[in-house]
Formats: sequence, C-alpha cells, structure tokens
Amino acid sequence: MYSNVVVLGTSQVGKTVVIKNFVSEHNNFGIDVCMPEETYVKSLAINNELIIVSISDTFPMMNNYNSVKDNYIKTCDGFVLMHSITSFGSFEAVKTLYDEIYEMRNLNFETHIPIVMCGNKSDLESDREVPTDEANRVAQFLDIHFFETSAKSNTNIKEMFIGLLQDVQRNKTKQRNEKQSSNKHTKGCKTQ
Repeated sequence: MYSNVVVLGTSQVGKTVVIKNFVSEHNNFGIDVCMPEETYVKSLAINNELIIVSISDTFPMMNNYNSVKDNYIKTCDGFVLMHSITSFGSFEAVKTLYDEIYEMRNLNFETHIPIVMCGNKSDLESDREVPTDEANRVAQFLDIHFFETSAKSNTNIKEMFIGLLQDVQRNKTKQRNEKQSSNKHTKGCKTQ
C-alpha cells in the first residue's frame, strides 16, 4: 500500500527533524533544516503489509505556502498537525489547520480523516506553554490521537507515525470495501 502523509504546523515546531528522525531511524537534531517543502519516502511493514509512505514537509515561510498546503490537504491520506509545547500560538494554529482540512475537502466533521496531533519539544518541559491535559482535551474533542514527541531525544516519533499509518491503512481498507460493496449493488442494474 502506498500512502501520502503531510506534516503541517507553524514555523519552528520541529517538523523537519521529526520527519528525518522517523525516516532515517536516527537522531537528526541540530541539523540545518530550513529547506522549503521536501518529501521523504520510507518503507515499513505494518500489520504484515508493506507500506510505502511519502511524507511531505511544509515550510510556512515560502512564498507559495498556501497553495502548496491546500494541494496537500486535498490529496493526502493522512495528516500530522504539529505544534511546539513551548508555543501556545502554534497549538492554536493546529486547531485552525484541522478546520481547514475538513473545509477544503468539503466534509462534515463526522467523516473520518486520519489525523494525529503532535506536541513536539517535550524535552523542554520548563518552557511549556501548552499543558498536556489541554492538548489531550482538544484531541479528544476532535476525535484524533495525540502524541507528545521530542525530536531531540527521538521520543514517541516512531509511535506517532505508526499510529497514523495504521489509521490510514484502516481508512483505505474501509473505503475499498465500501467501494466494492457499492459496485456489487450496481452490477446487473438496467438503465433506461
């Protein structure tokens, strides 16, 4: 199965390092990561199925960010909405991004889209502006999973992406089954 995932969030929340840590399976903390929009590919087995995932990184400071973001929202299978636990503003932006995803796809909020919320920089506890219980409350209200991660210590990054990809896998299987069921019901029907 092939999946497209995008990581969205404000600048300086650690999107690129989190992605690189997951893809390379080692710590990339401290690297220069100010490259606009890149895509990374990783193969892994989930539930005995080979998954090839394309993970798109976004750079909010680039000139065409909004059109790039809108394209990802329309086409991706899953989303990581990332904030820094040291920035309440980045947390507020996650809620806006969540709404944008549903609005751009013209879906009601009862329709399931694989989304996880990620509170990065959990190693900076003394600088925390986003209480864990507040992030958990919002994630529960939005009916999405929440992970606190640390790009510096590589904490919960693999678990977050695996959780998202399992959700993508279930969602694709459900959509495929619904399509097959729908096709079975329309076969043999006559049109006049």
